[in-house]
Amino acid sequence: MVYPPTAKPEGGFRFISVVQLCALWAAYHAKLIGPGDVQTWFAVQEMVARRCLAMKNKQRITYTLTEVQELTGREGGATSLKRLAHYGLLTWTDTAITFPINPSLAGQQTRLGAMLALVCNNTRQVPVPRRMLRFLAGGCSRVMVATVLGHLFRCLYYRDGECRPEGLCKASWIAEVFGVSERAVKTARQGLEALGWLERIETKQWVRNRYGQKMVINLHWDVPAPCKPGVESTPEIAPLPPPFSPEIAPPDSNRELPTEMKKTQNPVGSASPGFLTALVTEAREQVRNGTAPVDTVGPVVMCSNPASRTQKHSVASQPKPVLAAPSLTNVIVEDLRDTERLSTLYHQAIEHKLLGKSEAEQLVFFALAQHVITYGPANPGGLFRRLLTRKQFQVITQEEEDAAARRLKHRLYGKADCAMPQAA
Repeated sequence: MVYPPTAKPEGGFRFISVVQLCALWAAYHAKLIGPGDVQTWFAVQEMVARRCLAMKNKQRITYTLTEVQELTGREGGATSLKRLAHYGLLTWTDTAITFPINPSLAGQQTRLGAMLALVCNNTRQVPVPRRMLRFLAGGCSRVMVATVLGHLFRCLYYRDGECRPEGLCKASWIAEVFGVSERAVKTARQGLEALGWLERIETKQWVRNRYGQKMVINLHWDVPAPCKPGVESTPEIAPLPPPFSPEIAPPDSNRELPTEMKKTQNPVGSASPGFLTALVTEAREQVRNGTAPVDTVGPVVMCSNPASRTQKHSVASQPKPVLAAPSLTNVIVEDLRDTERLSTLYHQAIEHKLLGKSEAEQLVFFALAQHVITYGPANPGGLFRRLLTRKQFQVITQEEEDAAARRLKHRLYGKADCAMPQAA
C-alpha cells in the first residue's frame, strides 16, 4: 500500500535535526550514556511536543519526572536527565527544556563528524512522528533504534508543507553509519514491517543493489498496545517424569537357580561333557585310517516359491507415487529439482508478493533453489521457504547463479527439460 504525502502523520510530529539525532547516537555508541538515557531523551522530546500549543500561546508550562516515568515505564529519571545535560544533549528545568544544536559530547566530535559525513542532507530537520517518539521512549534494542533512525533519515522528508514518507534505504548503509551488524538491521527491519510501521515497495534488482530497497513509512501507524497474557494463554506444562532407576538385586539374593534353569544346565541326553568334541575327533581318525563310511548324496533340487515370484512381480509393477500439485506452503525436494514445478512455485511467489516479475528476480528464485539442493539440508523445503520469505539471497554463490541461468535458458530455448543437478 502506497501512502500519499500528507500535511502531518496521525498524532502529529516533532522536528528534530539530523545533528541532534546523530549526537545522541554518538554518545550512546561511545557508552557515554546508556539505554535508559536514550529512552529519557525521546520521552523528553515527546513532552515538549505535547506543549507546543501552550508555548505558542505563552501559557505557563511545567515539566515533571512523573511524566518521564510514565513514558519510559522506568522508575527514576533524574540521573538520566543529569547525564544527558552533562554531555550537552539537553537542558532541563521545571519550566523549560531545550536541545542544543551542537552538543559537546566530551570529545566525541570525531565520531559525530564521521556519522554526519555519511548522511545526505545532514543539516535538515526530520519530522519524527510523535507516536514513534513514544515507541522509542518505551524502550527498544540498540539495533532497533539504529534501524528506525536510519529509515527516518532516508525515507521521511518535509517538503512544500507535506510529509513525504518514502525513500531508498540499504541495510548495509545503516550498519556503516551506526556501527551495527547488517544482519541485525535486516532482522530489525522485518520486525518494523511486522509492526506495520514500514512497508516494502516492489523495486528492481539493480536499484536495490545500488541504492537499497524502497520503503514507505506508514503515517497512520499507531504504537501497538502492550501484550498482557491472560490465564488461558499460558498453557500448563506437564512435569518431567522422574528419572528411571531400575532396581538391581543384591549380590546374594539369587544364589540358588530356579528349577527350570537347573534342568537346562545338564548335558543333552546321557552324553557326557565334551560330546561334540569326541565325535569330531572320532571322525578325523576314521578319515585318516580310511574307515570312514561312504554316504551317497542324492541330487539337489532347487525349489522356488511361486508366491515369492508373484510378490516380486507385484512390487516391480507398482506405479510411481503421484506427487501433489506444488505449493509454497509445503515445498518438497522434487519441486526444487523439477523445472516445471519450480516455475509454478515462482508464480505463486509473485501472487504472494514475495518477488516481482522481472527476469532478475526469477533468476534469484531459481538460484535459491539451486543453493538449497547443493547445501542438502534435512528439510530442504523448510529452508527454501525460510530463505525466500526473509529474502536472504546473499547466501547464493556465483556458481549456483550460473547453474540457475543455464537451467532457465534450457527451459526457454531448449528442447527438453533440464532438471536440477543433484547435490554433491
